[in-house]
Amino acid sequence: FTYGFRLFFGLGTAALVAAVAFALGSSFDVTDEGWMDRVLGPLTVGWKGGGVTRNGTPVRCSQQTDLRRALVAHGDVFCFDRCEERPAFERMAREIPILRGYTDAFGHAQVLAGGVDAMVDLDLNPWDAAATQVLVPEAGGRCVTLEYPERGKLGLVIGAPALVEQLSGWLTRGRAA
Repeated sequence: FTYGFRLFFGLGTAALVAAVAFALGSSFDVTDEGWMDRVLGPLTVGWKGGGVTRNGTPVRCSQQTDLRRALVAHGDVFCFDRCEERPAFERMAREIPILRGYTDAFGHAQVLAGGVDAMVDLDLNPWDAAATQVLVPEAGGRCVTLEYPERGKLGLVIGAPALVEQLSGWLTRGRAA
């Protein structure tokens, strides 16, 4: 499983970049091993039982326990509405001093590396959640999956185990998790 731009574009884009550079007569050096990082961004890799690395360096989820000191991310607000969880978002806005909105792949990658302490991300397609469900526990975090079968969607509460425990309880579906 990979995150960052490579999750979406993969090596096909790298080959395309090399082909375009060659066609334009660029002084592109295919032996330069760092070119893919500069073009496509960081590479996060992990698997069940294998841990998680970003550009070859092991990463760990935050172990923060205090929501008042935590950087907590959320997905789009309209996703809370779609999942009938607006009261949970409003509580987060009232009670969490450092609350930020991030898109799913970016926010999930930040949680994996400990840059964001926890994230609540709702109204996801199962394929948008699959890698995160495996990688967060591998990076020492906790992942609670909330199911919205009537919509065919999932929600995730991910990050520092103590924070995930607290935040899950704020969500209607999370109380049963």
